[in-house]
Amino acid sequence: PALATNVGGTSELVTKANGILIEKNVNSHNLSLKIETIISDQEAWKEKSLNAYNTWSDEFNAQINYETFSERISLI
Repeated sequence: PALATNVGGTSELVTKANGILIEKNVNSHNLSLKIETIISDQEAWKEKSLNAYNTWSDEFNAQINYETFSERISLI
């Protein structure tokens, strides 16, 4: 699963389905609590991991995106 700070456009990438967003200025105690939360539930870990992979694969895979972009602009 993804674990990222909630800055910039990160919330568009990391959602409750594929990870955990943490506050921008997280301290070590709160960060450790977030990590413990995500690793303590193995089923949620597996589901979020799969969802994180699928989010990357479906929306942010550069090879696929570049090929699709190239195909689209070649039709113009």
